[in-house]
Amino acid sequence: MQQGGGFDLAPGETRDVGNLTVSVLPNGQLRIDASVLIDGRKINCGHISIYDL
Repeated sequence: MQQGGGFDLAPGETRDVGNLTVSVLPNGQLRIDASVLIDGRKINCGHISIYDL
């Protein structure tokens, strides 16, 4: 699943999602990667679950 566009941080405050990807790896683990653009800075983060689904 991939998502892009705006999301609400607080009432009246919206930021753009650069990219959000949610996937299940072949070994059954969950992987999430995201990037957010805030005040001209791109922030990336990611997570792979340590628990099998």
